[in-house]
Amino acid sequence: MLRDRKTWLILFAMMLTFISLIIVGHTFVTLPPAEVDEGEVVSGKRDVRQVLNFAYLSSGTGSEMKQVVDRYNEIQSEVRVEMLSISPGRYSEMLNMLMASGKGPDLLTIHHEWITTYMNKNWLLDLTPYVDKEFLNNYPKFAQEYGRSNGNYYTFPTRSVTTRLLYNKTMFRQAGLDPNKPPMTLEELVKSADLIARSQVGTQKRGFALAGGEDWKGFVQSMETANTLSGSYLFDFSNGTYDLTIYKPWLHSMMSMVKQESLFPGETSLKYDTALTQFTEGNIAMMIVNSGDLSVLQRGQPLSFEWGASMPPAVDADHAGRGALMMHPEPSIAINSSTEHTNEAINFWRYLHEERQLGEMFQMSCIPSIVKGINDNPLYKPALPDCEAFMPGTLDSFYPRDPVWQDDYGTVRPYDDPNAGWTPRMQVYRDILSGKADMNVALKNESDRLNNQLQRAVSDYRLDPASYLNPNFNPRLPLNR
Repeated sequence: MLRDRKTWLILFAMMLTFISLIIVGHTFVTLPPAEVDEGEVVSGKRDVRQVLNFAYLSSGTGSEMKQVVDRYNEIQSEVRVEMLSISPGRYSEMLNMLMASGKGPDLLTIHHEWITTYMNKNWLLDLTPYVDKEFLNNYPKFAQEYGRSNGNYYTFPTRSVTTRLLYNKTMFRQAGLDPNKPPMTLEELVKSADLIARSQVGTQKRGFALAGGEDWKGFVQSMETANTLSGSYLFDFSNGTYDLTIYKPWLHSMMSMVKQESLFPGETSLKYDTALTQFTEGNIAMMIVNSGDLSVLQRGQPLSFEWGASMPPAVDADHAGRGALMMHPEPSIAINSSTEHTNEAINFWRYLHEERQLGEMFQMSCIPSIVKGINDNPLYKPALPDCEAFMPGTLDSFYPRDPVWQDDYGTVRPYDDPNAGWTPRMQVYRDILSGKADMNVALKNESDRLNNQLQRAVSDYRLDPASYLNPNFNPRLPLNR
């Protein structure tokens, strides 16, 4: 017995020593240097061209950009562009960390919510010396001003994102609904979703899906953007204040569908890709999507059902068409001001902004172009069917930029978890849908927080009210001043 105990103690001591060596080794053990990668092997030869790193984000699959980059690499003898692999769901977070650490890519696409911050932090190369009048004339006025600060140009949006209600016509027919009459109001949406769910009893099929597990596509796209068609947005450009209480009808509608079990399960955790996959498999009848999703819908086998796309539902019949449906720019391309390969980066940036590349990307993806002479050019007629439903119409429009100041991000709401996500208001929406917060109190508190933040920024001269305030703002013509 004693011998066994002694053996056990020896083994235990050896184990502790081994663990200690591992832990200490992280600090004191010098590992042999890793083999240096001198380039990719192409056709049996080492590729020693200068590498440009390119961080890219798209509302679609991004496959069209990969083809454009591959073609560029084929014609270059001195430079090779490598597209970084960054999860779309964490793209802005990872890119922000890379830029703040000084290890950002040579070129990058920036989500429109972060443009002002990147310009304020001097993270972007001034492109003013590299653009001329001919280049600028290809862009509408708002696009010229989009990435401009203190008279200098830093980025130009080239593509736009439109928002639509995607619906399964086959499931409409099965529920006794007219497949050519999608819901026009929130009330009709709730009723249609209920009828569809009842017609699918015994299955996991539902009438509507909310990707509440994602901030942008779950709430900004599906609620805040969709609501602009009813004439209201979370920021009132006419008086310069925030008001989130305008989303009560939308949130009430989602909660009604939860109760009647017509909303796809997981309303506050469902990921967008999962929801879109469930739609393609015929398990979801309706969801709010964007123009980039058309390429996702068409990339696999043809869908086994007929589908359609329409404008999102309005709050009610009286509010329908009171405003233009907000369009968003696709993440725009810029150059890192700290790149060590400025000339090479500028050449690639110019290449991406040439008509041929812009036209072929539209042709492959059906993501509408902002640049003049692309969308209506027969040379670039989209290869994807049903593209027309996502093209901008008279009811679609870009809006002025929301007020953004340098410390706008990372702030937290005072009454709950500081780890609130992309912005605190997203967690407010989730808390309401999950029953953790009273709708009236939560929306008012978050509105007050945003307005107090805004006023502090103005008082501290970190924000000029004239840059976003428009007393004559018309939601039907949002860019008019």
